[in-house]
Amino acid sequence: MYLHRCATLIFILMILSLCAGCISYESPSQQTISTTKSTVQTTTTIKPSPTIQTTSIPPQTVPKNHMLTVSFIDVGQGDAIFLQSPNGKTMLIDAGPTNSASKVVTFLKNKGISSLDIVIATHPHEDHIGGMTSILNSFTVYKFIDIGYPQTTKVYEDMLNIIDRKNIPYITVKAGDLINWDATTTIRVINPQRTFVDNLNDNSIVLKLTYGTIDFLFMGDAGKLVEDQIHDNIESEILKVSHHGSQYGTSPTFIRKVSPQVSVISVGADNPYGHPAKETLQCLYNAGSKVYRTDQVGTITISTDGNTYQIKTEKTESYTNSANIINSPTTIRTIAPPTTSSSAICDCSYDKYNCGDFSSPKEAQACYNYCKSIGKGDVHHLDRDKDGLACEG
Repeated sequence: MYLHRCATLIFILMILSLCAGCISYESPSQQTISTTKSTVQTTTTIKPSPTIQTTSIPPQTVPKNHMLTVSFIDVGQGDAIFLQSPNGKTMLIDAGPTNSASKVVTFLKNKGISSLDIVIATHPHEDHIGGMTSILNSFTVYKFIDIGYPQTTKVYEDMLNIIDRKNIPYITVKAGDLINWDATTTIRVINPQRTFVDNLNDNSIVLKLTYGTIDFLFMGDAGKLVEDQIHDNIESEILKVSHHGSQYGTSPTFIRKVSPQVSVISVGADNPYGHPAKETLQCLYNAGSKVYRTDQVGTITISTDGNTYQIKTEKTESYTNSANIINSPTTIRTIAPPTTSSSAICDCSYDKYNCGDFSSPKEAQACYNYCKSIGKGDVHHLDRDKDGLACEG
């Protein structure tokens, strides 16, 4: 009996010992889980990624909603450009002069816009930033990009005060930066350079936007000094002409580099500066570029799927380009590669021609332009010095 009681007591003690061991084992595990959860919650509150990138963006798949639209808003003598990406991202480049601020606000609200992902001031002149205070007060702005050039004008100070009061992220850019906006597009900063120059116009932010095979070049008010400094590939289908078409920009050499199919001039009717200059218009006409002016046709909207583009104007167009006079209601122009072999200017499928195969430099240039327009580039190597002219000399 005594042995039986001892065995029973030993058995009970063993059970109690095991239970105590279980409690001491589970407690550290629970603490570890609690700490891990706390760490995860802390790290998820950290805000990531800057807007400006200096590394290349890998190719992206074009989404189902695949249209990029760029609207050059008619603000009179000034600039205001609204962009909406294939994924619905929004951007405003400049906001026009003060007296056109309400027009820009109305334009955006009519499109159902309540916020802007990026707002860019190309440079702090009133005809580009006069409307900024209205924009900043009327819409939620997530990032503001500027050149960071010190300026003491009231319109510039008012703009900075609102940015500071609303705690809007403020970023400055330089040539070579990439602006991260929409994954389907690449936006490269071409200007300003690392060191500012005395002429404020020449410190303008210049941007090249690429979507698929279609490029836009936005020149701000940059003049010939900047044009001569640019060594990037700036060939673009659509050019926003510098400085409202003034005589201080858009040189023949520069236009050969860009080779624009379409040139847009944002300018006020009967402005006191004589913009656009006759020599600028002649340069564009000589290059075979189609010129659209906001003083003639109002707001100009270009839509593209990355392969073709369509141009729509607000007003009836009254436009002269050499002998061609166009008078039509709201102009819609679609640029697309030919769909049949009979409409093809030349065969761009492989490196087939030399300059001697063409009857004239003009014929060679037509073939060169055609192959570029359908995304084949200079497949025949007709432009040896890369200046946009085929079979020179």
